[in-house]
Amino acid sequence: GDVVPTHYDAMLAKIVASGPDRDAAMATLRLALRDTVVAGPPTNLPWLLNLLDDEATRQGRATTRTAADVAPSMPDRAFALLAATAHTLDRSRSKAADPWAAIGPFRLTGATTLMFHGDEWEERVTVNRTAEAWAATIGESPVPLRWWRDPADTPVGIWTIAAGDDVARLAVVELDGALEVSGHGGRWFVRPGPKPTAGVTRRQRASDGRVRAPLPGKVLRINVEVGD
Repeated sequence: GDVVPTHYDAMLAKIVASGPDRDAAMATLRLALRDTVVAGPPTNLPWLLNLLDDEATRQGRATTRTAADVAPSMPDRAFALLAATAHTLDRSRSKAADPWAAIGPFRLTGATTLMFHGDEWEERVTVNRTAEAWAATIGESPVPLRWWRDPADTPVGIWTIAAGDDVARLAVVELDGALEVSGHGGRWFVRPGPKPTAGVTRRQRASDGRVRAPLPGKVLRINVEVGD
């Protein structure tokens, strides 16, 4: 709920790692970045992870030009899809929700398919109930899916998602019909159902006409005239 005025640098937190040598310190730093969960504002966590993979950074030869040479990219969204799946299945067990509407097509036995989409992607997750746990399939290989939630009094829902031997902590926040999933090096907006057509998408994206910069700044001059 805090407001960060433009009088300050945009950096709100710094993560420092140490180790017996550079490789060990960078491995610790990578793990710390992966485990950092920030819900709400976007962060440069994906870019920081790419920076750690940069050859100049790994070799200790980074210069003032290195930052411009490292392109930001979003990590694999598999855990975001699994978090959305866990959220759907968890909601289906709630007495306050209709389980059939929550999980999708009704099945006495066998698998059911959940569809999710973002602005530029659409994914299908197949879920099946086994004797031990849920099994989720993204692509070809099913993995056991388990999840735990932090106490209900936590301001933001922090979920621990276990997909086989891989584990991630993620913030899952319901926001305007979508799920904001943050953590594991990325931030995704996951919406239920297939991706709508372009016309529907344009109608759904209401704009207030403002153009927002990713960082705070001050406009010094506007080099255009009326009519340009």
